[in-house]
Amino acid sequence: MRELKVGRELRQRRNELGLSLREVAELTDLSIGFLSQLEN
Repeated sequence: MRELKVGRELRQRRNELGLSLREVAELTDLSIGFLSQLEN
């Protein structure tokens, strides 16, 4: 269950900051696909 909450929080914070998945991927060195999976 914690994983679901982390994903929701990640997406919420990313949206608050006005960042796209691509921008977060570039900033974190994580793939867009991985970030997308975390958020969903």
